[in-house]
Amino acid sequence: MSERYIFKKKVFEDYTVIINTLIKDKTLTWQARGLLMYLLSKPDNWTVTKLDLSNQSPVGGDAVATILKELETAKYVSREKFQNEIGRWEWKTFVFDEPYTIPPRTVDGQRDNIVSTDIPSTTTKKGNLVDAMAKYNVSDPSDIDPLANYPVDVLAHLKVFIAVSGIRPIKSNKSDWIKTARIWMEMGVRTTDIKAMYNALMS
Repeated sequence: MSERYIFKKKVFEDYTVIINTLIKDKTLTWQARGLLMYLLSKPDNWTVTKLDLSNQSPVGGDAVATILKELETAKYVSREKFQNEIGRWEWKTFVFDEPYTIPPRTVDGQRDNIVSTDIPSTTTKKGNLVDAMAKYNVSDPSDIDPLANYPVDVLAHLKVFIAVSGIRPIKSNKSDWIKTARIWMEMGVRTTDIKAMYNALMS
């Protein structure tokens, strides 16, 4: 009779079925495999947050972010940017038990208002903007460039604010955005100050 070195008990509840090829994927570090197994143990509608992951492990948020980036590179995890009903940019995280081969935003046919993260920046030139509008089949320039048709003098400040906050202007509040940017400039706020301002506001 051979000696026994691995001990496993039979379980009938509170367990997770995971494909062995994932566990044996040598392209992933042990940390990434462990985190992925934790994510796959969650319900289908569970929302992934870095705060939860940090609370479930002795490692800090930076380490969690590094592991998530590894899983994202290996296509076990994908983060997609989308715009909610009030115009704010948010992220959804998708988790797979094998590297995905189709864009996650098309999984189950649910595109909703999730958009490609390679949309041209707010400095898109007119010719490129027209090409992008044709590519994404949209008729309104603001669907591609959130600051299309905004005055030139406010573009630099608002572009930085969008990048820092993830908030996207909508048509109904265009005048408020322009007014706010001009108030910042009158106050002497530089583009390099915006990140600190936003972080202080949100803390």
